[in-house]
Amino acid sequence: MTTLAFLLLLISAFVHAGWNFICKRQCPTQLFFLLTSVVGFVLLSPLLLYHWSRMAEIPASVWRRLLAAGFFMALYYIALAGAYRVGDLSVIYPLARALPILLVTFMSFLLGRGDDIGRLAILGILLVAAGCFLLPMRRFGGWRLRNYMNAGCALALLAAVGTTGYTIIDDLALAELRAPPARLFGPMEAAFLYQGLQAFSTMLWQGLGMLLVRDARGDRGSAAFARQWKSALIAGVGIYLAYGLALTAMAYVSDVSYVAAFRQLSIPIGAAAGILLLKEPCYGPRVVGVITILAGLLLVGLG
Repeated sequence: MTTLAFLLLLISAFVHAGWNFICKRQCPTQLFFLLTSVVGFVLLSPLLLYHWSRMAEIPASVWRRLLAAGFFMALYYIALAGAYRVGDLSVIYPLARALPILLVTFMSFLLGRGDDIGRLAILGILLVAAGCFLLPMRRFGGWRLRNYMNAGCALALLAAVGTTGYTIIDDLALAELRAPPARLFGPMEAAFLYQGLQAFSTMLWQGLGMLLVRDARGDRGSAAFARQWKSALIAGVGIYLAYGLALTAMAYVSDVSYVAAFRQLSIPIGAAAGILLLKEPCYGPRVVGVITILAGLLLVGLG
């Protein structure tokens, strides 16, 4: 890995943890995350306009996957907003980042692709599972079912389901956009174009969610908008900047797995922000759990 790639990924990790810190501090509503999607769409709209004449060439299957990916992305945002309203950043953030690894692995075995997972990666996945088990505990040996049977953990799991869904669908859609012989777009171009289209799809699903959930409408929704819109703009830039930096770093590494591994540096950064800046409890199992998850994810990325 080059020095430039390391610096890009380090900045990306801080930005990713940073926008989550902003979200947690704001106790976000659905409207908050709808605004972040609008920001992402606006930021990427020049690329969409530039390729407007080629939109008709995109296969119908990709459009269907974009619609499905937008649903799972909206689910992720809705669940994350709820989780941050009731749980600690130092617990919710590591869970939401780590649980998708377990769910994607489960889906890989379910789809008959388990042979592609190496032994080092399996060891890493077991460490991730152990770390997730430790996070909600207050003391070692103090296992209680109620530590896990709460709204925060349930919503973090739902957010992980959303991440798993759009991750798998994104992989399939991008592979089709970049596949020969048509090869409609280059790797980087396809990623950013797809991200812009996905932001629009997510906005549609979020808008539907706002019609169904009362806290996004009326006086409560207006008050939330007046209080949160500036933070939502900053978070929206952070969401798409963090991913853009990671995409750029891919051009400066010999193996893309290094990018996947080093992006997880955001986990201890986010947990530290919750403990140091938001004054959340610093329980021993929580600290050990974060370190264990980080070690596991590094093994997954490098394995």
